[in-house]
Amino acid sequence: MTKTGTVKLNNKLTLTAFFLSVVLATSKKLKFSMQAGTPLLLISTTLSALPEDVEQPIEFSYDTSEMNMNSGLLALNGSPSEPAVITQGTFRISGIEIIIERNSENINTIESQGLPATFYQVIDAEQPPIEASGKHIFYNRLTGVLDITGDAWLVQGGTRIEAYHFTYDINKRTVRADRSPEGDQVRMVLPPTIESD
Repeated sequence: MTKTGTVKLNNKLTLTAFFLSVVLATSKKLKFSMQAGTPLLLISTTLSALPEDVEQPIEFSYDTSEMNMNSGLLALNGSPSEPAVITQGTFRISGIEIIIERNSENINTIESQGLPATFYQVIDAEQPPIEASGKHIFYNRLTGVLDITGDAWLVQGGTRIEAYHFTYDINKRTVRADRSPEGDQVRMVLPPTIESD
């Protein structure tokens, strides 16, 4: 049975207390939604996302969770058939395990592992969304850098890159792709150029 809830944090309910209540909750599939305006949980930066994204609730869907109160690490666990998922507006990251690292005020990084782990976000309303997949995804929210390793691919519009590893700087719109340790080369497909008269 899937559980769904909406939580609005205010001065009386701290992030730690919220996550502690999540950890103590049942191990069945959970869904939580956090209302916008919660400064502790803005996943997407205004530099690298639609402005509407940061105004949307943050939703977590997972089977079980565990939080380390000393380090501030929160692990969300799913399964191959129902991965753990975090969404906020167009931002979406999923995997069998998602680890969130935060300080007292913000989420700094999101790490996802899966078969595969996935990432999706509309960065600019005028551009196609970014879709990416790999065995391991590491997203640094502070820098806007997305690292994907292991059978990795990234698609935006008609452009597709397949590589063992790549780094995508969302803010600078740059991609670095690397061949595998076994020597498998990077593969890139670009859409045809259509010239207008």
